[in-house]
Amino acid sequence: TSAEGYLRDKARYQRTKRELSFLPFYEILHSDASKWLEQIKAGLAASTCVYAADHGLTFWLDQLKYYLDTFYLRFHREDHIRFVRFAYSLILEKDLNHRIVHKACSLIKSLINEEILNRKHLTLEWRPLYKLYTEIAYERNERNLDVSVVKDVAFTVKEFFPLSATGEILSEIRPYVDVWNDYAMERFIGLFAAFVPLKMSIDEHNKYGAALWFDELWYFYNLVEMNSSWECRIQCIFSAISEYCPGYIDWTPKHTIIFSKLLRTLNLSVRDGKISVGDGTGMGSETAGAEWIVWMLGGPNDSAEKHLSRVIRCIESFLHPLHDGLHTVTLQSFLAALVSEMVRRVRIERVRKKTKRKVPEWMRLTDKQIESFVSMLLPSVIYSAFSTVETSLPSCILRYLAFLAPNLVLPRVLDLVYPSLSTTTEPNRLKQSLECLVEICVPLIRDNGEFEYCNYNTCKRQWITEFQGSSLVCNKTAVTHRTLKTSAKMSTESVEVKRAHKAREPLRRHALVLLDALVSAIDINDVVKLSLAFRIIATFFTLFPIVDCSNAPNNQQYGILNEEEKSLCALTATIPRIITKLLDRVLTLISQLATAVPKDSTTCLDSICDVSGDVGFGSEDEILVNIRIQSTFRSLLNNSSPAIVQLVAEQIYHFAKTTPMENAVAADALCVLVQECTYASPERYFPLYLNHVMENLNDLSWEEKKHLEMLDAATMWYIFLGMVLFSVPSEIILKYREECVEIHKRAISVTCRNAYKAACWSLTNILTTLTEVYPLSEQDRQFTTCRPLDKSLSVRNWANPVAKDIVKMKWHIPDDEELRFAERLIEEFVYKEIHELQSPEKLDKKSIKRSLYIVEKLLFCVGKRLPNFTGPTISLAETDVPITARVLSAMPPGMKSELRHFFGSERTIKHLKFQSFHSEYCSY
Repeated sequence: TSAEGYLRDKARYQRTKRELSFLPFYEILHSDASKWLEQIKAGLAASTCVYAADHGLTFWLDQLKYYLDTFYLRFHREDHIRFVRFAYSLILEKDLNHRIVHKACSLIKSLINEEILNRKHLTLEWRPLYKLYTEIAYERNERNLDVSVVKDVAFTVKEFFPLSATGEILSEIRPYVDVWNDYAMERFIGLFAAFVPLKMSIDEHNKYGAALWFDELWYFYNLVEMNSSWECRIQCIFSAISEYCPGYIDWTPKHTIIFSKLLRTLNLSVRDGKISVGDGTGMGSETAGAEWIVWMLGGPNDSAEKHLSRVIRCIESFLHPLHDGLHTVTLQSFLAALVSEMVRRVRIERVRKKTKRKVPEWMRLTDKQIESFVSMLLPSVIYSAFSTVETSLPSCILRYLAFLAPNLVLPRVLDLVYPSLSTTTEPNRLKQSLECLVEICVPLIRDNGEFEYCNYNTCKRQWITEFQGSSLVCNKTAVTHRTLKTSAKMSTESVEVKRAHKAREPLRRHALVLLDALVSAIDINDVVKLSLAFRIIATFFTLFPIVDCSNAPNNQQYGILNEEEKSLCALTATIPRIITKLLDRVLTLISQLATAVPKDSTTCLDSICDVSGDVGFGSEDEILVNIRIQSTFRSLLNNSSPAIVQLVAEQIYHFAKTTPMENAVAADALCVLVQECTYASPERYFPLYLNHVMENLNDLSWEEKKHLEMLDAATMWYIFLGMVLFSVPSEIILKYREECVEIHKRAISVTCRNAYKAACWSLTNILTTLTEVYPLSEQDRQFTTCRPLDKSLSVRNWANPVAKDIVKMKWHIPDDEELRFAERLIEEFVYKEIHELQSPEKLDKKSIKRSLYIVEKLLFCVGKRLPNFTGPTISLAETDVPITARVLSAMPPGMKSELRHFFGSERTIKHLKFQSFHSEYCSY
């Protein structure tokens, strides 16, 4: 499937969701959506005509909200305008219950999109909403409406007020102006911010907008000093007018006042923290201040940039780790808001086609101005990265900066990471450095020299050369050594340079060197470092294909490779060694987790035999380690060449075959590896593991173990190992269907709770695989990595972006054979338990719990495929309006009738389940 349906339909509707068009049943869903919309419109009309405001109107308002959540604004402009007017009229209706008004408020906020609808298409009267708000905010709120909800509606719809509304609203609220009365001024500014429209063109502002009020508000802003009740709201208004109409107001003469006030809102302290600059009343307005600053930048005048530079230099020392205090989080929030708004502005000006013309051409940011902004903030952000106040803000800021100017940020981050990998005196430094590294992985791997930069930073040292000779990166090939010797000489410091005669060296080669170093840093004694290392390794494995391309320079087809590509191809020769080392580290880690700690005379702590808790328990750190291991190997095996997959899978197979596990945490970790290997190469490794498990289970005296509540460690291990094997494609499951039924019969028939729970987990995976519709995106990636070197050079595909409109997806759609086998599994394992539950007096408590657990788990995953009950629908409320909800299709054409054929007999499983549970309840 592709986005063809979205591209075809998007011109017909206000706004649709692209992702829905990738579904294999999009055409059916498209038809259902049109019918659902007509049903909603008819229901709303009927509810209004018969005045069914209790249940009918509530029901159809909810249905419209569900429609918007599912399909967004998938209707014509005329319907869009009618829906907005209808919701607005409900809000203003005096006789409606407050619940319906709140639903209408939520609905209108979902309907409003100012990029699609504007004042030219729709105008709304401001005065009724103004009266409603003042009544509930400043008078008796007899209708029990939420003030904040109605205020949000005013902020949402105020841009649809007529142009003349500004003067009329000012006439209403100006009597509240009294600079010596905080309550009156707070009311004036609050009403102004909520109701006065700000989105206008320059000509409209001159006639109807800011020309009527700007001088007045600036006078108030300049007059007041650190007044918490309304000063920050004026700042928000100025920030909004700067964004909505860039360039309309010349802020240059006012920069000194603006930046001085913004600096005071940061509540910085002087004289060893004894005195604060500011009284703290402006705290929380740093976000609006940051947005205001960003939209003042640009154009030929650099006054705003100079003032911002002074502010950053002033706060830089306060971000040093030695000066951490109450101001640290405020300053980090200020920097985060600055960078986030800068990224948003760059996206508006350069990426989004619909907003590229929003900013006048003379005021748009140039590359030089963006790089100046990044250079200005970078030292302060690096200081804050090592703050003792641990937050995720510094690393997120570095991520945004790296996307804005990778030529400036990436070398500085590398200068933080490499020394941290080898330091032994500052262990916390490594954690903070890795947090920064994980955020810049994408720009690092995309840095292939495609873009030329006049200004760029260089690393302080030649880290690749140094790590090549260290113990972290050893045994490099001679080709790699010769290639790396051609790199530039070591620089003494990281500085911004301009070199016209020498091109900048791309930095993506560092990914392989860092990958090797991070594998060496895997250590079970430091779970935080271990988790971060696995997270970065998994990210690297996802972003670039794990393929050895070292022979590419010798291929005549690639005779035009540049020096950077040749060097990178040479470095990929280390990939097999890195993967082997990763495997050794992970298997050693699992062996360390498997160390037995006696719990009592018969069991060990966290044993898979222990039935006192759930299977797979462990501490939070151990669970986190298992999750990281699974994500790492899933990324590795889904994005590797067949040679790498075989290297990994063979070593794991021999380890699992010779190393039975008793510790639950270690068993989970090893089972995860087995599961990923069998999924990556099911034709080869699924039968190997299955034969190994079946042989060992056959050697056990199974009949003697059926009634034991706690099985021995060997039996439990082979049950667990057998249950994780079936997370494979449906073709493999069908090929080995008899073995599948046999092994699950054994596991589910025992009394041991851990065993039958594991069997239910496996059967749930199998039934989901057989009956559900799901994407098969891994096949495309495996096809790319499986191509020979003369057909595809993977180093040219590192972190390639994907065009959303041309990407294609493959889907698994259940066929007849899969559905028949799913029905067989249901009959084999569920019918039996339901029939036993029909005579609960013959069962003990544990048997009833076991049967209920099996029925619930197995039916839950196929419940959507079972026919509905055929009995009459019970109405919960009396209303004259039809309130039948429409059920959307969730299956491709032709699949529905097949499911009814397989699961739709006279006595369906739903009826059997209902009758058995009813008889069980009555027996008690």
